[in-house]
Amino acid sequence: MVAVVAGLLLLGMLGRFVLPGQVLTWGEWQLLRQRAAYQREVVILQRASDKLTTMVNQEDIDPIHAQLASEQLARKFEDVSLIPLDAPRQALLETVQAIIDWSLGHSKQPAIIAQKHANQLVLQASQ
Repeated sequence: MVAVVAGLLLLGMLGRFVLPGQVLTWGEWQLLRQRAAYQREVVILQRASDKLTTMVNQEDIDPIHAQLASEQLARKFEDVSLIPLDAPRQALLETVQAIIDWSLGHSKQPAIIAQKHANQLVLQASQ
């Protein structure tokens, strides 16, 4: 019994050195979790935006490559579920569709415009 109490006291003192100045409340913990989730999802959108920019900067694009790349990106967007990131996610999906249309023979200009708009929204979300 004395050993258990001594062990708990030792763990308590050790915890003071390991933990920051205060223990987080449930609300603070939830806020930290949401911030971390937001940052993870912004990284997903940034990487997708970079890939789409690379595709738009090409002189010509193969329809099969465009379709495969768009399917991969669409699967990655399934991981982006936070409401504040809906606008950049939707803009990137519109860019994907514009790139597919371009690969099928339509004008490249809508893909360029859509990508610039998506880049702006992703940049705003990352700040």
